[in-house]
Amino acid sequence: MTHLLAISNFFRNSNYIEAGVWASIAVLILIFGSKWRIGRRNRLIVAITLLAFGGSDWVEAGTGAWWDPWWLLVWKGVCVIVLLVGSLRFLRQKKMGPRDIVAQRTASADCTNVADQKQ
Repeated sequence: MTHLLAISNFFRNSNYIEAGVWASIAVLILIFGSKWRIGRRNRLIVAITLLAFGGSDWVEAGTGAWWDPWWLLVWKGVCVIVLLVGSLRFLRQKKMGPRDIVAQRTASADCTNVADQKQ
């Protein structure tokens, strides 16, 4: 059930600004992510998720609450989970180092090739 909330101009404008901030961070990740050693796929997933999160703030500016309607809460929750997983993957990759990442990808590709040969 959606409640009609009085939405102040400050609340509305701050959500629009927040949406712009998330979009700006997404663009920065796309542009500079390779310099920060963020994998291409992870970079794309995080950037799209940040854009989606910014979109949820845009919607929140009109609804007046991040939890109402229920699907807005789910939308934001999914974005937060994806961002957490992406951050953990980035930290793990940063901790491992380039040689370890290449070895991990090679081992993963070898496992895939073995599985394909069994079929």
